[in-house]
This record gives sequence, C-alpha cells and structure tokens, in this order.
Amino acid sequence: MEKELKFAVLIDGDNAQPSLLESVLKEIRQGNSDSNRPVGEISIKRIYGDWTTDNMNGWKSDLHKLGIRPIQQFRYDNNATDGALMMDAIEIIHLNPRINAFCIVSSDSDFYNLSLRIRENGLYVLGIGNQQTKEVFRKACNDFVFTNNLPSIPAIDTGINHQTKPINPDAIDSVETFLVNTFKSISSSSSEWVSLSHLGKAIKNEDPGFDPRSYGHKNLYSLVGSYSCFTTQSDASTPPNYSIKISEEALKKVSKYEGLIKKFIHYFGFIEHETGDYYFHISNVNENSRSIQLKKGQKVRFNVFKPPNPEETSTDEKNGKASDIEIIVK
Repeated sequence: MEKELKFAVLIDGDNAQPSLLESVLKEIRQGNSDSNRPVGEISIKRIYGDWTTDNMNGWKSDLHKLGIRPIQQFRYDNNATDGALMMDAIEIIHLNPRINAFCIVSSDSDFYNLSLRIRENGLYVLGIGNQQTKEVFRKACNDFVFTNNLPSIPAIDTGINHQTKPINPDAIDSVETFLVNTFKSISSSSSEWVSLSHLGKAIKNEDPGFDPRSYGHKNLYSLVGSYSCFTTQSDASTPPNYSIKISEEALKKVSKYEGLIKKFIHYFGFIEHETGDYYFHISNVNENSRSIQLKKGQKVRFNVFKPPNPEETSTDEKNGKASDIEIIVK
C-alpha cells in the first residue's frame, strides 16, 4: 500500500483500556512495514461511552492531553455505544472524503459487520483489541493488532521483542508451517528471491491478526530469519530492501489436506477433515478458486495454518485454521 492513510480513530470506551491510549495512537502514526501499512495521519479521534457513569473516569485525564473528542451515549441498552460508533463511521464515510482509513479500537466482535462495510467502500480498516477478540472481527479488518503488541516506551531496535509471557513451542512450529505455506503461495522455487514486503502482504491476506511481536520478534525480517529453512538478504539502499528465499527441503515438506466444506455463510466457513474442523475466511481461498461459488459439500484442498485442538473449550481455539484453499473441480 503506497497511498497515505488519513485515519478516523473510533474508540469503544466500554471495551478498550485507557492505559493503552497513547500506545494506540503511536501504533497508527508509525505504521507497520510488515503489514504494508504506511505512516498514518490521524484526522479524527473519538471515544464513545456513557460519560455520566464511573467506568468512563479512566479516560477523562487523556481527553485534553491527546486531543480526543468524547461522544456521549446513554446506556439505553447493551449495544447503545456500539450503535453510536457505527452510525458515526457511516456518516464519516459519506461526508468526509478525505478519510481513507479507520481504526476501530475494541475487543467487541459486533464490529465485524462495520469493518466489512467500510472495506466495501474501498477504505482501509485497522482493528486493535485484546487477544480474546473473536476471529470474525479480526478477519474483517485489513490489519489487526493485539493490545499486548502495541508500542510502549522508545527502545533500541534489536530485532527481538523481549516478552515476559513465554512463547508456546507448538505455536512456533505452526508459525514456521504457516510461513512456508504462505511463501509457497507466491513462489514455488527454492532459487527465487521474494521481497519481504510481498510476503508480508500475502500473510495479511491470510491472517490480518498475524503479528511477529506475538512470537517474540520485533518485525517480520527477524521472525523469518529465525528459521533455518529461510535465507535472508538486504541491499545497500537506505532504508534497505529485504528479500528471502526458501530451502528445497522445506518446499518438499509442504503438503495439503483434502476435505469438504461443512458450512459457508457470507464471508466465513468451516472445512471438515478427519483431524477436525478448520475455520476459514473468504480471503483464505486461493485467487484461482475465488470465481467458484462456495457451497456445502464441496471438495477442497488446503494448507493448515493451525491444527485443531479438541481439548480447548472455546470454539475459536478448538477449531483449526485453513489457508490457501483450492476448490477441487471434478
């Protein structure tokens, strides 16, 4: 993405943390090269909630300091704040053509329809929420950032983000598989160098919530370089352009599963396989298969981003995740 992003930042005061407000604005302004998200200009900043209640007190000290406009919405029902935010977003789309990007700060999955509506109008959507944010909202955004990955104090960029939370070894293995599968979706050659930005774009198409910071790395270059199956290089330009290539052995290891579409509604669906069910979003379907109408019982071939975990209690964690889905035409 090359065009400059001019953001409207809409904050759900009922489902966001006041202590992270400055970090949220910093994340938007500094951009993210891994996600091909350029530096952002924030033109509109609004926080929605019932300011007559005590639970909004945590926001008040930052309103003047950060130049944020509070929007009053009485709690006539549980979704009153959501409704006010959504109506304002639609109004901004139609009355403020200068705005070409939205940042929705909330962990409430009810905003997934709004995100899709904004994207249907050709605008960019950045979501920011905690790790309990449901995938349906994360997938509806162009990019989604977990609050624990937000920037805090300035630090020397060593490439590694030292986290207190231990990284699950199984997660690291699944990330390697995901990176290899995503690389293969844009190149099937072990001798071809692929630009890191190209890989980053392909990753966000597969999973908008994927973030190297979740796995202890400051950026995608550092994460990719930590796996022996990838070779990295950079040129002498300022800033440098990064490229990667994959080993022949890693390419040979990549294999696809075959399964049947169990359910597909609008943009989301599930694939049935002997190892369990796999969730997918329409963006996870291979470009060569997107012209084919998806329906129940269709046979598909897919890569595994995350295997199912039947021991989990939540549906999001219990189901696996599929990527690079191909429709098998008889």
